[in-house]
Amino acid sequence: MGDSVLVMGAGPIGLLAADVARAAGAADVAVVDVVDSKLDRAVDRGADLAIDGREADVAAAVREAFGTGVDAAIEATGAPPAIESVLDVTRPDGTVVLVGLAPDAEVPVDTFELVRRQVDVRGSYRFANAYPTAISLIAGGDVDAADIIDFDLPLDRVSDAFERAAEPVVVKGMISMD
Repeated sequence: MGDSVLVMGAGPIGLLAADVARAAGAADVAVVDVVDSKLDRAVDRGADLAIDGREADVAAAVREAFGTGVDAAIEATGAPPAIESVLDVTRPDGTVVLVGLAPDAEVPVDTFELVRRQVDVRGSYRFANAYPTAISLIAGGDVDAADIIDFDLPLDRVSDAFERAAEPVVVKGMISMD
């Protein structure tokens, strides 16, 4: 691949998407988030660049690091500003994959810029037909799915689990049937 990839969001989907991009051969992987500990985790997992979306002009930071933009961008937050931003950071003829679901289902898009720059926009819902590849990447050690789990609580503490999962620093929580 050898391409540059930007992932918007360092939650469970974003972190795993960054891992998969690297396993697929991405030369450079950047991750954007608004939580410091999640950005640190992305770097610990191999991201080359972590961008704080609260403080940085994401498009400017990407252009500084990658020139005309990234070859591919994966939007994994569903936040309208992130969706708008990811379209701006992709180079001409690049690809944007929308994974996150916006709360209102509609986000304004500058179609003139998409057409002029010939950006390929794709959607991905529930990663249809991806399970064999995912299992292979995990089994081969290319993706560490267990590392995204911040806590594991028993079923009788489900209320505690939901409260804890709502904390911004938590990436993923588990509820066990034990």
